[in-house]
Amino acid sequence: MAEPLVINKHELALLLGCKVSWIETKCAQREIPHLLLDGYKFTEKHVAEILVMYERRPKRQRRSDEEPAEQPAGTSAAPPAPRRSRTSRAVPPPTSGGVKLRDRGLPLHRLAANGS
Repeated sequence: MAEPLVINKHELALLLGCKVSWIETKCAQREIPHLLLDGYKFTEKHVAEILVMYERRPKRQRRSDEEPAEQPAGTSAAPPAPRRSRTSRAVPPPTSGGVKLRDRGLPLHRLAANGS
């Protein structure tokens, strides 16, 4: 029986083209499959699962003469609600003359350093 290929986090980082710290973080958060045998280890199956998890496909533009694709069960055909923009808050105008600040003196730790 052939032994399964097992690689470490450094080899996986080279394979995926990412940082070792990213792999460590994802493993610690249990977001990617791995083995914990004297550190993080990964089989071929783990690598394939990670690739599928982070695969992104481009959105395909539908031509006007094409039939719309069937919606999977449990999803609505309605478009998402439009996002509302944030409204800015009105800033009160500055008062004439401004606010006078009172002198509080030196902080206590500075007084001790000055010997006063």
